[in-house]
Amino acid sequence: MTRSRPEPPPGRGAAPTGRPMGARGGMAGARIAVIGVTGCMGGGKSTVSAIALRLIVDGGLFGEGMAELFDADAEARLMLAVGGPAYRGVVDTFGESVLGEGGGIDRQRLAEAAFSDEASLRALNALTHVLVAESVYRRIAGLLGRYRGTVGSAALGGRADRSGDRASSPGRTVGCMVLDAPLPVERGFLDVADAVWVVEAPLALRLERIAGRGGISRDDAVRRMGAQMGPEEYRRLARTVIVNDGDMGRLRSEVLSKLKEHFRPDVDIWD
Repeated sequence: MTRSRPEPPPGRGAAPTGRPMGARGGMAGARIAVIGVTGCMGGGKSTVSAIALRLIVDGGLFGEGMAELFDADAEARLMLAVGGPAYRGVVDTFGESVLGEGGGIDRQRLAEAAFSDEASLRALNALTHVLVAESVYRRIAGLLGRYRGTVGSAALGGRADRSGDRASSPGRTVGCMVLDAPLPVERGFLDVADAVWVVEAPLALRLERIAGRGGISRDDAVRRMGAQMGPEEYRRLARTVIVNDGDMGRLRSEVLSKLKEHFRPDVDIWD
């Protein structure tokens, strides 16, 4: 999922077209909690997402296989692969100059073209965001389907209760998705997230992290960051802001604290 400023949301009341009705609820109120993790490029949100998932699994909040990470960037890469649903549209929009050897889309070339101006970035986002959102909805529905298939298991029934049913919508919480997305779009992020965590880092550290990724110069990193939402725009979307300054011990403690607040503040299930 490529980053840019999102279009104004259509409203959070109604399910958008294409979202499977009841994907978050059903089976006598069973539902999947979704923690949306987002933030500026280089902020370290993927690290936070991985820590959160590990803590949820280790804490035994839900039955086996009922907690998952959804990486929106990785999903977008699949969409852009040769034969993928976004491949033809991207080539038609940006031309064959974005192709590498073997006919596949070269992500560096595509990024150079997409980040050249705001209109190009919006065009790329329009080609990928809807597809990624549909994948989010399918994965949530898949978790509910997995629960329905194992609901008779004593192990699942005994562990699912440990969440404390802390999710914001009614119903018994039987699983969790950690949704790692660089852009907090309406469809497939804001419309499904029970909690939105914004991850930040000092500017110098963000630049260092971005430049550390192969083939991205400091000047290019600055240009890409300038095409994105700014930190203050992200902060307006969330009550929870997590700073990832590279101190892993402190970061884990902060993520753990936020999970306790969301799921089970009264019992320390991670002891």
